[in-house]
Amino acid sequence: MEVDYIWGTSSNNVPVQKLEQHFREKFQSCQPEYYVKVPGRVNLIGEHVDYCGYSVFPMAIDQCIVVAAKRTNDRQTVRLTNLNSDRYENVSQNIADISADSLGKSPCWSNYFLCGVKGAREYINESQLKAVENIGFFFAVTGNIPESSGLSSSSALVTAAAMATLVGYGVQIDRLQLAEISAKCERYIGTAGGGMDQAIAVNAKQGNRTRVYTNISVLDARL
Repeated sequence: MEVDYIWGTSSNNVPVQKLEQHFREKFQSCQPEYYVKVPGRVNLIGEHVDYCGYSVFPMAIDQCIVVAAKRTNDRQTVRLTNLNSDRYENVSQNIADISADSLGKSPCWSNYFLCGVKGAREYINESQLKAVENIGFFFAVTGNIPESSGLSSSSALVTAAAMATLVGYGVQIDRLQLAEISAKCERYIGTAGGGMDQAIAVNAKQGNRTRVYTNISVLDARL
């Protein structure tokens, strides 16, 4: 899986330089090792039918979530911060202690992110692709997808977390696998989506809408 395959050609007004500065301020002057970017989406046809098994017709938008990330030697501890730190509190969490019960108690932004971390780790363990390293992560997050607007900001956040975690562990998977993992991850928070948001987030191409056949396949439709 290429780290930057979804990066695109512009930052879309996301303050990446400010995110890098925030990362250094919060994490002992460390530099990010890599970035992950995941877009929001609009759905053109087929609202609320993907989780019933019907096809939908979404497209990605410019607004996105960006994660700056670094692997650490902090024994499986995730330290998480948001560029908008006045509104979103910092979080430190041992990966082994992330549970579906705790995530489902509060739909706060950090729990959505931790859903992605948990799901990515479980995928690595269950697939036995490799031994899971005893490492931790620094993650700093920003984005410009309007919240609670039907543009899938939460799904983009979960998908970005899963992608950033998989990249950190050196796991390479294809886009459809990533979409499936991310859809499963978000269900830890208590939602029951059908996978449309995650499928378009990781399979979108510039100038295309994408027909998504659940569960989960995609077909490009040129604009």
